[in-house]
Amino acid sequence: RAERKPLEIARLLALYSVFDNPLSNRRNGVHLGLDPEIRHCCDYELFASPLNACVPNGRFASKWPHVEWRFGSIGSYPAVMSFLPVNSVVAVNPPFTEAYLADVMARLAELKLRFRLRIAIPIQEMPWRKKLQSSMPGAQLLTRYYDASSQAYQDLLHPT
Repeated sequence: RAERKPLEIARLLALYSVFDNPLSNRRNGVHLGLDPEIRHCCDYELFASPLNACVPNGRFASKWPHVEWRFGSIGSYPAVMSFLPVNSVVAVNPPFTEAYLADVMARLAELKLRFRLRIAIPIQEMPWRKKLQSSMPGAQLLTRYYDASSQAYQDLLHPT
């Protein structure tokens, strides 16, 4: 198994490189995450990769668990939710695409019932925005994310 690890790392990097823009010196935002101090207090991350996950137990849900299981992935969203223990502290930072955000917001009540959440959702004019305001009255505005690629904080152009 150890002899396959370099090959698996290469496969993983090849998968994530499809998101990079060859005309930019910046890597894509897939490696951006909530502050590691927040995630270190979580049991699981629902949207992570081996390149940015930082929960203490090393267990996270990812885009390509068929490759990433070797690095700690326990499955992909939403199927993995049924395997997470009730009352776990779960970091939820979905890709900021319309489809993912709509799906997460449709499941927000279920997520809140089953888990203790640390969730990041962008401020957008979407049909689910009113639900977010009423479901998360103590929400805080995030103005920076942690970039695991450069191991530095990055200020956001648009707060989440």
